[in-house]
Amino acid sequence: MKTKKDLYLDEDVVKAVKKIAIDENTNLSAIVNKLLTEYLQKKHEK
Repeated sequence: MKTKKDLYLDEDVVKAVKKIAIDENTNLSAIVNKLLTEYLQKKHEK
């Protein structure tokens, strides 16, 4: 299940991630979700 949330991110960060998303044939949401999932996994390892 996916939930829609508003995030406040620096404009330059969003632009950079969107460019990467285009290169990787994905989108901003998928990248943010992946990074947050990895962050949570690392936190649980400690």
